[in-house]
Amino acid sequence: MLNLHKKLKARLTTSLAEALPQVEVNNNMFLNSDSRLALIKLDESLPDHGALRDQLSEYVDSDFPAMVFVYDSLQDELAVNEYSQNGLKKLTEVAGFEDAPAHAARLIDAFQSLPRRYVFSIPLPSDVSELFVPFVVDESLGPNIRLVKATKEFAEKYPLDHTDEKRQSKIHGGSLLFPTPANVTYSENRIYLQIETQGFVGSYGGTVPAVRAERLLKSFLGLGLALRLLKVEDVYHMSPPTHSFFVHKADGDGWTIHTKIDFDRDTSRVFDQLRSNDMFTGASKERKLSLAMLIVDELRAVFSAGDKADATTLGAGWLFESYGVQDRRLSYVQSMVVLEVLLGDKAMSDAIGLGQLLRNRCAYLIGKSHEERRTLLKDFDELYAVRSQIVHRGKATLNFKERLLSNKLRDICNRVIQREVDLLRGESK
Repeated sequence: MLNLHKKLKARLTTSLAEALPQVEVNNNMFLNSDSRLALIKLDESLPDHGALRDQLSEYVDSDFPAMVFVYDSLQDELAVNEYSQNGLKKLTEVAGFEDAPAHAARLIDAFQSLPRRYVFSIPLPSDVSELFVPFVVDESLGPNIRLVKATKEFAEKYPLDHTDEKRQSKIHGGSLLFPTPANVTYSENRIYLQIETQGFVGSYGGTVPAVRAERLLKSFLGLGLALRLLKVEDVYHMSPPTHSFFVHKADGDGWTIHTKIDFDRDTSRVFDQLRSNDMFTGASKERKLSLAMLIVDELRAVFSAGDKADATTLGAGWLFESYGVQDRRLSYVQSMVVLEVLLGDKAMSDAIGLGQLLRNRCAYLIGKSHEERRTLLKDFDELYAVRSQIVHRGKATLNFKERLLSNKLRDICNRVIQREVDLLRGESK
C-alpha cells in the first residue's frame, strides 16, 4: 500500500474532484484523450523524487502516475457502458458519475491501495510446447517467470471467463454479428509462459508493469532463438494473426480475468513465425527431451540470476526485436546493439573506440582457437563498417553481400549470448 500522507491524499482528492467535471466522454463509453490535460494537475501534488516517486515509477508511470491511473481506471469503468450516438459530453453527465467528489475520493483510495498483483499468460508455439509437455507441469524459471501446463487445475486457478457478461464481452470481443463465446478455454496440455508483476495495469496495457511483462517475454524469446530452442520461419499471411497476453488480477486468494492485451503488429508477426529449431527435426524422443530439459536449465540460470543477468536479458530482447523490423538496415543496427549491450563499456570505448572494443571482446569470448579468433577479428571489421555506414552516412539499402553479413552478425549475437548463458549457468552451480 502506498504511504500517502494525510495532507497529500486530501490535496489529490480535492484536485481530482475539481478535474472530473472537465473530463469528457465520447459515445457514453470512451474518454476523450484531451481529458488527460485536465488530470495532469494531479501529479503536481506528488513529490518528484524519493521513495514514493520510486514506487509510482515502478507501479504505474515515471512521468504522470496519478493521471495515468485515474484515466485508465475511468476508461475501464466506462467501457462496459452501452454505446450511444449522443457524441461528446461531460463525465458528470454520464449516469453513475454525477457525484464528482465521491468518485474522486473513491479513485484516490484505489490509488493509495496500490500495488495490485497480476499474472500475464501466453501459449508457446504448438511445436515448441510439445517439446516441454513430457516434463513441464509448473516449472519456475525465476522469481516472476515460469512455464505451466494448461491442465484442469490450471484452468480453474486462472479462469478465462468473467462472471460479468459485459466484462466478458469487453475482454474477449463480441458484437451483434459475432457474439462473445459462452466459454473461452485454454488449449489443453499446451505449455504457457506466465509472468508475474505488480503495480497497476489498465485494460489496454501501456503502464510500467505491462511494458515490463512484454520485455520479459521478448527476452525469453530472444534467449530461445540464441539457445536454439526457436527459429523464425517465413510465413505469409494476408493479415497476420494478433497474439495477446491474458492478464489475471489477484482477487482475494484467487485470480480473476482482468483483460487481454494485444501485441503490436510486428511483435505478433514474429511470434506467429516462431517454430522449434531445426536441431529437433528428426531427433529421437530421448534426444528431444534431453535438449529441451537442457534449454530449460539454461533459461533458469538466466532468469534466476538477478541483476547479474540484466545485460543478457536486455541483449536477448534486442535480438528478438531485430526480427520484427522489416527494414533490413534497422534490423542490422538492432543486431549490433545486442553486442553493444553485452560487450560494451563506455570508459574503454572512449579510449579505444567502440568498434575495436566489441571486435576484441567478441573474438576472445567466442573464439575457440587462435585461427577462429583471427577470422572473427577480420570479419568484425567488415560487419562494423556496414553498421557505421548505416548510422553515420544514412546508407539507403543493403546489397546481397551485406544481407549475408547480417546473417553472420546474428550468428555472432547468438554465440555471444550462449557464452554469457554458459557463464551464468556455471555460476549458478
